[in-house]
Order: sequence, then structure tokens, then C-alpha cells
Amino acid sequence: MGLRDEISLREGKTIQVQPNGAVQADGQEVDRISLVTFADLRAIQKEGHTYFRAAEGQEEIEASGSQVLQGALESANVNGIEEMIRLIDAQRSFEACQRVIQAQDELNGKAVNELGRL
Repeated sequence: MGLRDEISLREGKTIQVQPNGAVQADGQEVDRISLVTFADLRAIQKEGHTYFRAAEGQEEIEASGSQVLQGALESANVNGIEEMIRLIDAQRSFEACQRVIQAQDELNGKAVNELGRL
């Protein structure tokens, strides 16, 4: 959303987004992206995968210090190598637990057979 309304742009225009959120089409400012926050971030409601809506009664507060970066890609919040190591550790732990359960099952089977002979 822009400060005025939804931002609508025509095809064939050169679009630029400034760090302050100003949207320009062929050098002319069309609108400005609303950069806001809320007093209670736990009260926002998720709609879809990347859209949030303010709950009833939540007042929008201008987000100071926020910027919009045109063409920037957000990097992952995790380190892929570290997560792969954690996955391998988890898999090894699972396999160890699986072997313990198999050994316990075999002991139970032997105990039942031995007790059955008495």
C-alpha cells in the first residue's frame, strides 16, 4: 500500500523505488510505500505467505530508520553448511536410537521364548 492508496503502475514505464519508499515512474513520483510498524507486533494477523494485516484497533506507527532497497535479494537466515551438519547429527542420533530399540526388541523376543520353555 502507498500513502494515498494501492500503487498502480502502467506498462512501459521505467520504475524506480527510492530508499525512503518513493515509487517513481519515468522520474515522476507516483506514491510512497507505507513503511509502518505497530505498538504490539503480536497483534498483527498473517494473511497468505508474505502479507500481514493489523488487528482491529491497532494504530500504524511510522517506522523510523527503515529503508526499501530496489533489486536487493534477502539472504537466508541460516547457514546452509551448519544446518547440513545438524541434519547429519540428527540422522545419526535417530539411527542410534533405532539400533537400541531393535536390540531391546530382540531381548524381549528371547525372554518370551526362554520363559515359554519353562
